[in-house]
Amino acid sequence: MILKRNSSTELGVTGELLADNNVRIAYTLEHAYQQEDCSWAAKVPAGTYSCLRGQHQLEGMVNPFETFEVTGVTWHTGILFHPGNTEKDSSGCILLGTGINGFTLSNSREAFAFFMSGLEGLDTFNLTVV
Repeated sequence: MILKRNSSTELGVTGELLADNNVRIAYTLEHAYQQEDCSWAAKVPAGTYSCLRGQHQLEGMVNPFETFEVTGVTWHTGILFHPGNTEKDSSGCILLGTGINGFTLSNSREAFAFFMSGLEGLDTFNLTVV
């Protein structure tokens, strides 16, 4: 899969999650962090990463859920794909939605369910961030 970033501001990092054939799976939103040069970026820099299926639990959630973790990110662990609508729902994770208006995702739970159903039977996949 490909995570194609579209914009980075203090309001978040927007993008699109694409299948290898460039068909959009979901819109994405990540929390933005200010860099030394005063630009804004997400925790996951451009590159290729292995994503591993597992049970995870977000802060404040009672029950764990199945998702994929982006591994191999320098200085960071626990970067997950999960539902959420604004960058405040992410501390570095990749939020998924069927639509995006500015820096707000829509239908996040539906987009996450679609993402997971497309990976049924797989325990790992490669993610290229551009």
